[in-house]
Amino acid sequence: MTKTRKFLVIAIALISVISAMGLTWALTSLRTYQSLYDSVETASHLMDSLEDFTLQAAYRLEPDFSYVSGTNLKDADLKQIQNTMLDNTAVGYDLLSRDPNFHYSVTGKDVALQSVEKPDTDSNSSYSVTFRFEDGKLKGSGSLLGYGFAPETSQSLRDSLEAGSGTALYSEETGKYTERSYEIPEDLRFHFPEDLTFTYSIPQQPVYSARSSSYLYNVLVDNNMSTIAAIAIFLLGLLLELIVLIRVPLQVEEHTSPWSLIARNSLEANAFLLVMLSLVAGTAFSLLAHLAQGGDLMSLGVAGGGKTGIVFARTVLFVSYIFIMYYCSLPLFWIREIFTRGPVTYIGERSRFLVDLQRYSVSLAKSALDRSLTFPVVLNLFFLLVIILTGSPGVAVVYGLILTAVLISLAIIVHKGWITVSREADQLANGDFKSEPQGDPTLFKPIYDRLLAVRRSFQKALQEGIESTNMRNELISNVSHDLKTPLTGLRSYSELLQLTDDPEQMRKYAGKISQYSSRLDSLVTDLFDVSKANAGSLPLEPVHLSLDQLIYQALEEAEENWKKKDLQAVISLQDAQVHLDPDKTMRIFENLFSNISKYALPSTRVFVDLKETPSSYVVSVKNTSAAPLNFTAEEITERFVRGDKSRHEVGSGLGLAIVKSFAEVQRGRFRIEIDGDLFRAIVILPKPEKLPEVPVSEQDETPVISEPQ
Repeated sequence: MTKTRKFLVIAIALISVISAMGLTWALTSLRTYQSLYDSVETASHLMDSLEDFTLQAAYRLEPDFSYVSGTNLKDADLKQIQNTMLDNTAVGYDLLSRDPNFHYSVTGKDVALQSVEKPDTDSNSSYSVTFRFEDGKLKGSGSLLGYGFAPETSQSLRDSLEAGSGTALYSEETGKYTERSYEIPEDLRFHFPEDLTFTYSIPQQPVYSARSSSYLYNVLVDNNMSTIAAIAIFLLGLLLELIVLIRVPLQVEEHTSPWSLIARNSLEANAFLLVMLSLVAGTAFSLLAHLAQGGDLMSLGVAGGGKTGIVFARTVLFVSYIFIMYYCSLPLFWIREIFTRGPVTYIGERSRFLVDLQRYSVSLAKSALDRSLTFPVVLNLFFLLVIILTGSPGVAVVYGLILTAVLISLAIIVHKGWITVSREADQLANGDFKSEPQGDPTLFKPIYDRLLAVRRSFQKALQEGIESTNMRNELISNVSHDLKTPLTGLRSYSELLQLTDDPEQMRKYAGKISQYSSRLDSLVTDLFDVSKANAGSLPLEPVHLSLDQLIYQALEEAEENWKKKDLQAVISLQDAQVHLDPDKTMRIFENLFSNISKYALPSTRVFVDLKETPSSYVVSVKNTSAAPLNFTAEEITERFVRGDKSRHEVGSGLGLAIVKSFAEVQRGRFRIEIDGDLFRAIVILPKPEKLPEVPVSEQDETPVISEPQ
């Protein structure tokens, strides 16, 4: 490797590392704290939570106190209203009581309720309040009173009561739902015990805790500065990478990995590859930033057993952003290459479609002109020879008149043909692929036929593009659904882990996280297998094996799941010796039999047949579907398409796509036949051209599952 190539690789790597460090710092360490004066909505929400806490705390110390009153308020309504208040304020109490940034003390003559850390009412670095209730009114002092804290006239409590009327409440004692129905008097008032003293304090700069509620942290921390700094660092990193790429000669970059891959690919291949990878990188960039700023990454680190979530979050961000920043040099190099060579020149030289079209058009035009002019030239030479030999002026005059007429006719024909070809070319150039061809191309018919072929190709490509767009949209929708389910499960149980200290519950939630992780891993593995098979990069290790014995083994592994649905196997197999990859072939039948265990109608028969043709072995698997087969055979073999469109069954929707890919990569075929509720999968595998002799021990091996008598 030359010094320039080393400089290029090291410089881009160094920029990626430094940018990743800056992004990690911005997203995990750069914080600004907003005052309650900065946002009326934030202050109002916090005051509502404090009012909820006040009511709950008072009730826990004096449960027999009557907390509401009003004119003509019935006893039954009073009880329901008070119970509704307690239910509606439980969430606010939970958020604050578990928040390490909320310090409280509620004391009476013989009762007390307080946090581990005492409230700080003397420091200027905290929001605080100390109050009592006298004659139904709040009396006290502290900065929080200036933000609308007034539980005795709380509008949020009144609104929650109005919303609670008419709702159904489940009773664990009776096991029934009881509808809450009560009338709220217009002069409804809230009361609190007058023998209790309440003291609250909240630090103006709260500290994040992954093991406890982070409600106050999220309320008072502003991530705008963090976001702006992260975007600035990212753009600066891109600028530095572009400067390095411009400073290095283009020829050096074209021979240095990974930029050499972009230099070798066509325009169409680069556009597809870089657009797809850029979407993935952009999604990963924004998702990681969001998780880091919201504290979810730190929570995951603690939930996974880490002593501190910040180390986990910084490690994940740093490593991920190194790869993202290094990848960004690829599209930057592509842009640099396009503008260095000139957009028109680059497109003309690197667009595979335009290069092929130009080459074929020139070849056909040349061939057509050669064939069309040969006969006229020979005929003209013949008449000239006759005139010269006879020396007759009359013959020369007649030939001149005939030649003039022919040339005029030929000019008219050529002009007419040229107009027809030019009109067709103009329509294609203007993107009109729907108009019907008109006129006679005359001598330009070969070129005209090629233009018509181009029209048909464009029409076909347009239709395929529309179908591909629809399929891609459906694929993205299915992938999003299949990825969202385990990711949502992971996030949900991670949040539940934060909210409990019960070891039994923690083990339960950790088990759920492990299940969703396995499901996500299986989905990604299946997708890689299909992608490798379609790309032709799937490694194969073919060996001599018995196809019928392999099918018996796959049946044995599926037997337990089939028994759960009372499925009876009807097997008809014959000896079949093949030369295939055992793992890939086994995967074909495992997926087919797993598909049957999910979608077959319970208490039905499954037919498994193996037949021989002159050039191949045909394996047929038939079963009756439990659900209507409202799809075509082509649709069900596409990636992420399931027979169970409601997605109640666990799976990736890649099973039959893997079967098809693994069969085709071994020079076989796979097809689906649907007849009513009958689902038939047919796998065709090639016979080997030459097999070594089978040892006697393998021929006499007893099948794992015997055929039914």
